[in-house]
Amino acid sequence: MTLGLEGTAATDGTAVFASSISSLAFLWQDGRLLLLTASGAEGGLMAFDATAPGAPAFLDAAAYAPGTGALLSARIEVLPTATGPLLLTGARTGPAPEAQPVGAAGFGPRLAIADEGGGLAGMTACAWGGDAAPFMVAALGAGDGLSVWSLDFGAGGAGPATATRVGGLSDTAALPLAGISDLAAAEAGGRRWIFAASAAEAGIAALSLSGTGKLAAVGSAGAADGIGLGRVTELATLDLSGAAFLAAGDPLTGSVALFRVLADGGLVLTDQVADTLATRFGALQGLAAATVNGRGFLVAGGGDGGVTVLEVLPGGRIVHAMTLPPEAGGRADVSAVAAAVRDGRLVVATASETQGGVTTHVFDPGPAGQVLTGGGAADTLSGTDGADVLSGGAGDDVLSGGAGDDILRDGAGADRLSGGPGADLFVLAADGAEDRITDFEIGRDRLDLSDLPMFYDPAALSIEATATGALVRWKDEVTRIETLDGRPVTAAGLGVETALHHRSADQAWTGPILDGTAAADTLTGTALPELLAGGTGNDRLSGRGGADRLRGGDGADRLSGGGGADEIAGGAGRDRLSGGSGADALTGGEGRDRLSGGGGNDVLTGGAGADTLAGGRGADALDGGGGADRLSGGNGADTLAGGGGDDRLSGGAGNDILTGGAGADTFVFDAGRDRITDFDPAVDRLALDAALWGGGAFDLAATAHATAAGVVLDFDAGRLVIEGLGDPQLLDGLIDPF
Repeated sequence: MTLGLEGTAATDGTAVFASSISSLAFLWQDGRLLLLTASGAEGGLMAFDATAPGAPAFLDAAAYAPGTGALLSARIEVLPTATGPLLLTGARTGPAPEAQPVGAAGFGPRLAIADEGGGLAGMTACAWGGDAAPFMVAALGAGDGLSVWSLDFGAGGAGPATATRVGGLSDTAALPLAGISDLAAAEAGGRRWIFAASAAEAGIAALSLSGTGKLAAVGSAGAADGIGLGRVTELATLDLSGAAFLAAGDPLTGSVALFRVLADGGLVLTDQVADTLATRFGALQGLAAATVNGRGFLVAGGGDGGVTVLEVLPGGRIVHAMTLPPEAGGRADVSAVAAAVRDGRLVVATASETQGGVTTHVFDPGPAGQVLTGGGAADTLSGTDGADVLSGGAGDDVLSGGAGDDILRDGAGADRLSGGPGADLFVLAADGAEDRITDFEIGRDRLDLSDLPMFYDPAALSIEATATGALVRWKDEVTRIETLDGRPVTAAGLGVETALHHRSADQAWTGPILDGTAAADTLTGTALPELLAGGTGNDRLSGRGGADRLRGGDGADRLSGGGGADEIAGGAGRDRLSGGSGADALTGGEGRDRLSGGGGNDVLTGGAGADTLAGGRGADALDGGGGADRLSGGNGADTLAGGGGDDRLSGGAGNDILTGGAGADTFVFDAGRDRITDFDPAVDRLALDAALWGGGAFDLAATAHATAAGVVLDFDAGRLVIEGLGDPQLLDGLIDPF
């Protein structure tokens, strides 16, 4: 594994375009790897040929159109069209936007775009295209909200070109679309997703983009969810063995957060790493992603100079690969980063705020190997002579890397790891089981213990030297290390990786993810904690054991948590959710849903639609949300809230608290000692079980009396308190026996 300087490009007299470069992009076109740059005020675009090793060769330059003199920053977006790629630059101030054709020989004549919707100038664009009529999603002006344009480049792509506004979304309290700083697009579950970074709200909005250009909110992730983000300015997408990931760069916290993009477009944090003295992405300004031989990499650079390469392991864990500081060939004050794959290596381009031109570096991860991941059983995974990535998963696994610079990640269970020849990295999980490394090579191999709770300093480890290695302890975690040459090993020889500091550990999902498709999926978990995402379609998801997360997405889904404390979300559609045993959290979402908590102290939220909620056993909390809902607490001391709509609330057995909310609600009482907090005699009603008084006619005067707490109805088998009601006669005509 190596990372080194390749060269700095000459600009052939276009030096005005070589300073203040704010955006870089790679593009393979007609067998050539093009490196594209965009500069700031009074500048323009440059194209270089980066196909061959060495400094990129200058190809062409194109000045910005007249009227863009106030341009301070530009982002290059490459829009693939049926007739070839076009470049769009954001943050322009001219009266009419333009597209710049680019080919293997350089730039073609600029293509003016007639703005049919108005207001397209001053954009930061995210292009999504490839067909005859692509869409462009852009943030305009101050960057608040998004608009969608349908682009038409005329017959043969030669113009005239038009942009027609077809829709958009505004910033809301639930959707962070203020101060948009970057946009990205990805595919997951057979659908198109757009992601918007909000620098102002320290979050990311996830949106779906339909085939007709309609944007719809899916969700969001950020500081409001407890994730340690302060100002998101950079986004990059990564496809890793069919799994889509979104990386977010934050200069304020000097961190990179990684999210898995689920089949329903939702974002799940898998890791977040912060810059340290050993890395070079403090005051982050550039972030790029690429896949090399099935392995995912992120490249980050910023104000502290140099460049850092991070590797994304299966499941979304980030590990440090290599860092190139300025004194070893990295650029100072990095302003932009791009990455591409060439001949099985990662080509990295960087620009600088204080140095002109563009520089390329090459990261070589080693000969191609295998990327293997175990399951929940005891697996045996064997690598090749190349650079392998082996992840054991749960169970007592045996991992053998073979020759090459391998990464071995143990997972839960008592595992046996053998790196083989080469500089290997052993990534160990916090699982409470004793793991064994059989051939640790002092001075070459490294340990990544960053998953251990509250571990920051290798000096805090307890290291007991043995005749053939060492026992390494941290709290209840034990790793037995046997060295390749049979010598004892000290702390200095362990090579404990400290380059990264992992943040937001409580919010990060580290378990397996089972992702669905646009079809009707059946996903079944195991006894371990898993995340199951159905996507669109009428899905069936079963978590079984473990503390699982289930997401139904669109469609009429059936979701069952099974054992463990599960989080279950139905999404849009008429869903059926069952928690099973354990303290579960169920959310119906849009549609007419049925939620059943089962055993345990559950939390049920109906959402929009006329929902049916049943708490089951345990002290449950039920919230109907909007719509005419039916809530039943079941056994235990339950808390029921109807929300908006004409709801029916029944506490069941136990001492329950019932709040109807807005609407004409019906409160049902048949046992226990219940309280109604907001009975409105103008619209609400009581339904009482006739068995409470032995049947026959109900005698209100004999049963109800006024107290300081409200009107109390006393029965042999229970008691009902109606808070805030002063006169029992207000109930006359409002009681329905059953």
